[in-house]
Amino acid sequence: MAERRVMKLRRLAAIIIVLTLAGGASAAQTSPAPADLLAAIAASQSAKIDYAFDVDFTTAKTAIRVHFDPKATPRIHTLEPSASQLNSDQRSVLNALQSQIEGIGWCAGEHLGQIADVHLERQDRDTVSYSFQPTRQSTPGQGAQYANRLRGELTLTKTNPDVTAIHIYTPAAFDPLPLVHIANLDIAVTCAVAPNGRRYGARSDSRSSGSAFGLAFDEHNVENVANLSAPQ
Repeated sequence: MAERRVMKLRRLAAIIIVLTLAGGASAAQTSPAPADLLAAIAASQSAKIDYAFDVDFTTAKTAIRVHFDPKATPRIHTLEPSASQLNSDQRSVLNALQSQIEGIGWCAGEHLGQIADVHLERQDRDTVSYSFQPTRQSTPGQGAQYANRLRGELTLTKTNPDVTAIHIYTPAAFDPLPLVHIANLDIAVTCAVAPNGRRYGARSDSRSSGSAFGLAFDEHNVENVANLSAPQ
């Protein structure tokens, strides 16, 4: 029983953290975000399209490829393996993806307008990088309850501002639940240019380690989003 609970926690943590950091709207508040980031958010929101796309989700033990179509019912169906060939781990991942994916995750999403404690870290001719504190408002979903345990950094283009990368990590270990210990959590989101010219979360690479209910875990999960197309 404990091992099944650990497996469930590991799968859900990997998916929930990646997806909630990549997108989602938040309640309107006075934002501490710098002007160039706010300009990037406004541009992405103005240009956003409800694309169809493919998602490859890979862990050390399993892999699944699905297609998301905002106009289809259901909106997500499996590509590899076929629905009839899914094992229990793949079906659990599929169920989590079906409940979490609502559309393409724009890197300059509305949620970034709600980050706090933004500081300039470095810049070069083309880009600028900011450190920030995630908040409950900037981290929708189940990740919101421990947003204060996370830290973040984002990189922004100077010309036609847009987010090119987001890094979320834990500066120290913490215990989000009784008998659950998170030793390390690190998520790197790499952005790519969509057909509309704005950047989306093309790759999310997450690593987590710790223990749950007396059993240790050390996970590495990768999500790739590709083949964007306007739905027919």
